[in-house]
Amino acid sequence: FSKYFTQSQRMDAKQEISYTLGSLMLRALARFLQETKKFLPEQLIIYRDGVGDMQKMGVYQQEITSILNSIGKDRPDFKPKIMFATVNKKVNTRIFTKDGPAGGRGGRRGSSDEGKQILSNPAPGTVVHSGITNSSQYEFLIMPQFVNEGTGTPAKVHVLYDSTGMPPELFEELTNVMCY
Repeated sequence: FSKYFTQSQRMDAKQEISYTLGSLMLRALARFLQETKKFLPEQLIIYRDGVGDMQKMGVYQQEITSILNSIGKDRPDFKPKIMFATVNKKVNTRIFTKDGPAGGRGGRRGSSDEGKQILSNPAPGTVVHSGITNSSQYEFLIMPQFVNEGTGTPAKVHVLYDSTGMPPELFEELTNVMCY
């Protein structure tokens, strides 16, 4: 069973980077402490939406630093492990599976003639972390939904900060579970 605490902030038009994320995190942690009445989390895993490739360094410099500084000032004894990942749904990359002779799932491309392979959308949860991703960065593509018609679009997940030591496969699985 999961509970979610939500809060929002108003930002100026075309402002993409949050300058108050640290204070928002402190409010979320205070709520967590109020709900549990005993403890704070050992790990914080933050998914950040709406960050283009050109903005990632600004997000890293401002938002992650804001979170780390706010936690350090307000709760100096609290040292959670943190993972901060951006999720980009505006991806031009498409991924397909070869389904073999006359088989497959929705979103087929190519001929369905006897004996010919066809391309289909991959199954939900399919992860690609090599070959078409940047091997020098911690990023992967994930198919976050089932598509039975048309072409599915993967989401690109890029980890900007990680002090958790979580194995990539476990983070990919967690990301998949969070999609549903």
